[in-house]
Amino acid sequence: MSAATAGEAPADHSTVVDERVLGSGTTLRFVLLLVLFAVGALSMSLDLVNAFTYDRHGNAYLCYLAAGDNPAAGIQQQVLFSAPLDSDAMKDCLARYTTNLSWVPFVVTPVLIAAGYGLYRVMPAWKQRRSRLVPLDGVDVFGTLRPLLDDLVATAGIAGRPPRILVNPTAATTGAVVVGTSRRATISLDGGLLVKSRTDPAGFRAVVLHELAHVYNSDVGITYATVAMWRTFLVLVLLPQIVTFAYGAAVSTVPTSWGRAYAYAHVIAQPFLISLLVYLTRADILRTREIHADLTAARRGASRHSGFPAAAGNTAGPSYRVRAWAAFRGLWRTHPSWAIRHRSLTDPAPVFQSSALPMFLTGAATGMASVRLHNLPGSSLLMIRVQALFLAGLAMTITGALLWRAVTYAVLTGRRVPTGWNAGLWFGAGLIVPEMTDPLVNDRWLPTHPEALLILVAVCVLALVWTAQYAELRIRTARGHTLRWAMLWGIAPPWLLLSYTLNWWNTEGLTLATGWFYSTSQTLKAIGLTGVPTLHPSFPSQIDAVLFNLPGHNAAADTLWWGLPLLWIVPLALWGAARPPVRAPAWLTRALPEVPDPAPLPGVPPRLVHVLRPGLIGGAVCCTALLLVMAVTAHSDAWLSTGPDRVPAAAMLDYLAEIKLVLCGTGVLTAAVVALRGVSRYPLLRGLIAAGIATLTGTVGEWALRTADGCFGPLNVERTVCRWENPADTWPGNPIALGQPLGPALVLAGLTAAALGVFPSLRRSRAEVKTEAITKTSRRAQLAQRLTASAIVTAALLQVATVTAQATNAVATSRDTSTTVSASDLWAEDTTPRVSVETARLQLLAWARVGGVDLFSQTVAARNDLRKGFEAALDAPPADFLSVYAAQVPQTCGGFSALVRKARAYFPVPVAEGQQLWTQFLERFESTYEACEASAQNPTFAEADTVNIRLNRAIDAYNAFHRWASRFEAPTAPPRR
Repeated sequence: MSAATAGEAPADHSTVVDERVLGSGTTLRFVLLLVLFAVGALSMSLDLVNAFTYDRHGNAYLCYLAAGDNPAAGIQQQVLFSAPLDSDAMKDCLARYTTNLSWVPFVVTPVLIAAGYGLYRVMPAWKQRRSRLVPLDGVDVFGTLRPLLDDLVATAGIAGRPPRILVNPTAATTGAVVVGTSRRATISLDGGLLVKSRTDPAGFRAVVLHELAHVYNSDVGITYATVAMWRTFLVLVLLPQIVTFAYGAAVSTVPTSWGRAYAYAHVIAQPFLISLLVYLTRADILRTREIHADLTAARRGASRHSGFPAAAGNTAGPSYRVRAWAAFRGLWRTHPSWAIRHRSLTDPAPVFQSSALPMFLTGAATGMASVRLHNLPGSSLLMIRVQALFLAGLAMTITGALLWRAVTYAVLTGRRVPTGWNAGLWFGAGLIVPEMTDPLVNDRWLPTHPEALLILVAVCVLALVWTAQYAELRIRTARGHTLRWAMLWGIAPPWLLLSYTLNWWNTEGLTLATGWFYSTSQTLKAIGLTGVPTLHPSFPSQIDAVLFNLPGHNAAADTLWWGLPLLWIVPLALWGAARPPVRAPAWLTRALPEVPDPAPLPGVPPRLVHVLRPGLIGGAVCCTALLLVMAVTAHSDAWLSTGPDRVPAAAMLDYLAEIKLVLCGTGVLTAAVVALRGVSRYPLLRGLIAAGIATLTGTVGEWALRTADGCFGPLNVERTVCRWENPADTWPGNPIALGQPLGPALVLAGLTAAALGVFPSLRRSRAEVKTEAITKTSRRAQLAQRLTASAIVTAALLQVATVTAQATNAVATSRDTSTTVSASDLWAEDTTPRVSVETARLQLLAWARVGGVDLFSQTVAARNDLRKGFEAALDAPPADFLSVYAAQVPQTCGGFSALVRKARAYFPVPVAEGQQLWTQFLERFESTYEACEASAQNPTFAEADTVNIRLNRAIDAYNAFHRWASRFEAPTAPPRR
């Protein structure tokens, strides 16, 4: 996408842009570093607690085996299928062998942050004492340096907060360093620099102004807070983590399969990955502040050629290998190379570039924080959504600010505007790296289906391509004193998009990396359509199953789905309100300090009709296709075979799936046509707006057609009488049918438009050639354009609110019924590994050891107590049988009651055959308890005989289960704490 189009001024690559136009983003990256530090501290402290107090003898692993965990399976099968971690039986079992210290990480982490802050506060004094610094007045015996330095402080613009100046008289070098905070800064001058003040005044001035620029830019505190956090992380986080792993490897007695070994390898790899991210982020922050200090010093009068080695510019023509090695070394350095610093003073383009490293680091840090916070104990659905909002907001603010800076620089200098593709790919690549090391996903070095991670990359690309195009459109039409508020409003839609995606991935999409385990029948069950034949599912039902599991299908309010339509509503509102600037705004004058009277930026977007017309045409095509679907459905054999009063579930499902396919297909097709055949500028925004209007029109048309069903004669589908009736009242799946297509349609349409937008357009429309013709548009035409855009935006917001309310109500209703299906219920049976005989033996022994033996002992005790009561009654005279029975037997009924309650709260037998025998045993003992209670209230010979018969049957069931279990191995006594 080129910045220069018809009607624009030619590129002026000599234009100097003030680097402060949108801020440097250093503070935000420091916040990201702080998040990484907190995540690392949480993970470390949790691992430390688990290693030394959680399960020192591996007994807790027996609880997982007793719950049905298969050591041969991957850890994802364990968490989602075999071991119900939230069951009462699991909680009770773990409580016997573990100590719940999950609160410790939330106490240790603030302590570690406080330790880092303490180090930050003592570092200036420590540096002063270590270097043996002395005050300037003790060295400046002639009194010539103090006036010179005071003049430089005034020149730097910090006369109101002058720094303390110290000297290192033993250092022969010509450097300087600033420590402390921006309000209480201290500058240390080397002894050789004082000599340079006489021999090379320009060089001395450049070095001192550079250090004073750090104070002026207020980055001194962030710099040393960054250094303090890294050192604290290295000593108090990483080092204990290494010790913990070494200790765990030495004392672990838990059996490990290959699947578990891979998971443990990922657990070990994550802390080192966090450490790498912390170091690279720290280095990137320190490098960025150096270049900004150089530019600030140059703006204050420092020589652009003094203070740099003479060989800095003598690097012309190195080989590709040399440049690649230099770039790799530069990643680890806390200062940029002299060549980069010298080049930045000539052309500040490196300050504005959205380079790959910060994009990758931001994505990797976001992904790592998402993975580690999601795996913390007690992580609820609300916490997952709050984490997604926070992490996505921080990530999009950092990457969006970098991209806005790059676009601003390109627009102001006439250079090629970034497309956002490279930034999105690097950001997405960083986001998926921690996912590949998540032990809850991987039972091998890579996920079973790593291609599922491409969904995250695609969303990142969509978010940043949208950001780049919207930034260019907004910059060319922005007014006022600053671009910051415009940037923040422009970051909001991709922020909500990424928040929704992270929330979807952590709650549903995560399982896609282990394989597509959602079957069509279980998907239909999840949405309340049971009894539908799925042995040979139709193509529409397969489409329905796919759409149900892709991002965007859940339109409930708490999923942030409503943020997706903002991707076309926000640019449409701007498109309709855009007016050609008459004079340069204040922000443009400040951004181009060397241009005395800058001209307004050209490139106002084409008229609204050029994006409205394709959308309305797409909507008309959508309504025509819906009529065709109605016609085909009305004459379908499956539909006609049931009569007018009953609609088959399978036919209705196909009908709803066809509607979804038409709505999604219309949006994608409209976006593709507009992106490929429209103007070359803003292809994604144009495609999204057209797709949104087409989908909006199609959805309204679908509702109207379904409401008027019965009035179309041969095209009638559900009704034969012409009357108004809300479709949601006749078929409960209609709210879902309305909500599901909108999210996937927008995401797929956006990706299609973004992909096709990188190709040259096949046809140039007149709108691009006549860009400046909009300046002559009458006020009446401009008012009509604004009213049209406002009407469409209002209708879209009403549609979003309606769909969100319907979907939220449907979700709330499903939670109150038995149609809600958990993730483990959606697991396809053919993906569950079969249990071997050896594994079954381990599971059964664990089941017996952690509680089964107690149940056996209680069974024997209850049987013996009841038999003792019978024996006492039988030993008594026949006339006293009932009185002795009433005095002895009812007291034993409580043992049967306690046994049944405890057994039903315990784990099921992990082997299916044993569970059947165990269920029979419990049912018979429960029957014995009921007969015992009845005989206690009315002791008769018949009741006593019934109790005796049922007791014998219960004992037979117990003996049958015991004989079956003895084929594996005799159960052992439970361990004691």
